[in-house]
Amino acid sequence: MRQLPDKCIDLTVTSPPYDNLRTYNGFSFNFEEVAKELYRITKDGGVVVWVVGDATINGKSYDYSAWLN
Repeated sequence: MRQLPDKCIDLTVTSPPYDNLRTYNGFSFNFEEVAKELYRITKDGGVVVWVVGDATINGKSYDYSAWLN
């Protein structure tokens, strides 16, 4: 994202790994830096959809949003 100019993206949809629930070949994600970059590159009036609320534990998927209702 660092190579993208400021305010150039209308829409981002992402489901990043979080809470160490998934392994991506040892790659770690700095959520604060990613969020800052998304804010920087998103156009005024643009949208960032950051999907959270699911987990994979021992190969089984869990959707925590179902527990919120």
